[in-house]
Amino acid sequence: MNSKGACEKIIVTAPADNCAEYGYVDTKGKFYSKWTYGCTKVCIKCNSGFYLNNKYVCVTLPKYCTAADAYGKCTACVSGYEVSSKGECIVDVV
Repeated sequence: MNSKGACEKIIVTAPADNCAEYGYVDTKGKFYSKWTYGCTKVCIKCNSGFYLNNKYVCVTLPKYCTAADAYGKCTACVSGYEVSSKGECIVDVV
């Protein structure tokens, strides 16, 4: 609301879902780049700092993780850390 009591339009600069790129998927899981009858809009690429889970939702990357699989297990870590057998980023002991 502005100082005169009128409502103003709020412009969001980044999507609230943290999705960088959308696509479309049909009921059988086939992807399309354009909307096609019977398809649902889904996220196919996330903004930096997020990973795409198995439900096409962008989720914050785990601590020290730079990439993760669809189940949240790290596949890459920041410098000085390595991926453990549990899919977590742990201190790289050299």
